[in-house]
Amino acid sequence: MSGWDTPARSYSRLSKPIFTTSGKSCWPATPRPCSIGQRCSVAVQVRDFEEIRVGDELPPLVKEIGMARMMAYGAATWDFVRLHYDADYVRELGFDAPFVDGQMMGGFLTQLTQDWAGPQAFLSKLAFRNRVMAYPGDTLTCRGIVTGLSSSDEGGMVECDLWVENQRKEKVVDPASALIRFPLMAGS
Repeated sequence: MSGWDTPARSYSRLSKPIFTTSGKSCWPATPRPCSIGQRCSVAVQVRDFEEIRVGDELPPLVKEIGMARMMAYGAATWDFVRLHYDADYVRELGFDAPFVDGQMMGGFLTQLTQDWAGPQAFLSKLAFRNRVMAYPGDTLTCRGIVTGLSSSDEGGMVECDLWVENQRKEKVVDPASALIRFPLMAGS
């Protein structure tokens, strides 16, 4: 397999998607980490570019922020900046608590777009600006809406406006945008 035949993320060892009774294709669900210490399964929809419309909303992605998640992110990215884990140090600097690494928001937005787009789509561009700090105990909701569609020989391109808000409805990340490339289905 190569090119568009290869899922953006590997969900299965199968080389082809399975088909549901409605005729939609999807990759079989396999366990993947949902949150620290838990596992879940997710059925991945293969989204058809031809069915996407300007104004479509991406399903919200909710993230509970805790020190364990922040530490795991720091360990995974080798980013051990004390601002993100050392409570005494950040209090000396005048902050209430360690705060979320801004780059973590990029990971959340990538997950939002890729979960919506499916395994055959490719996130071509992601841009975002952090506006408000997020702290342990916050609940962040990532949201998006389709704002543009175009197609070329290389595939269908979907433009999305994205944002992240906390439980107080403050925009933690805004503005943000994504450009996602979809394969054109046979006959398109």
